[in-house]
Amino acid sequence: MPEPRGRLLIVDDDEQVRETLSDLLQEAGFACATARDGLEAVQRLRQTGAPDVILLDVNMPGMDGVEFLRLAREQVGPAFGVIAMSGAAGGAAGRRLKQQVQNYGALTLIEKPIDVPRLLQLLAIQMDHRKTRDGLRG
Repeated sequence: MPEPRGRLLIVDDDEQVRETLSDLLQEAGFACATARDGLEAVQRLRQTGAPDVILLDVNMPGMDGVEFLRLAREQVGPAFGVIAMSGAAGGAAGRRLKQQVQNYGALTLIEKPIDVPRLLQLLAIQMDHRKTRDGLRG
C-alpha cells in the first residue's frame, strides 16, 4: 500500500459530513481519522499526536471549532495545518468568522457544502507548507 499523501483529522458534529469527507479524501490518497466535536478532537491529539491537517467545522455543540483551535494551539502548538469549515461562511458574519479562525492559525474558512476540488487545492497548499516547514527545521 502506498504512503498516504498526508494524515488528516476531520472534526464535524455531522456524521454524514465526516463519513463523506473521509471517503472522498481516502480515495484521494489521504489517511483520515474523525472526531465528532472539539473535545473528542483534543483527546485524539493527545492520544495520537498532531495530524498534518485538521478539517475543522466551526459551529459545533459543546466545544466549537474556535475554542478547539485556541486550546489546541496552546497545548500542541502550530504542529498542524487547519482548514476551517462552516455552513455560515458567507457575508459579513462569515468574514468575521474567517478572521477569527485565521487569528488562531487556520489557513482559511471554506463554506459548506464543500467544493471538493477547492478543498484538494487547499490541502495541497497545506501539505507543501508542512514539507517546507519540516525542511527548515530538519
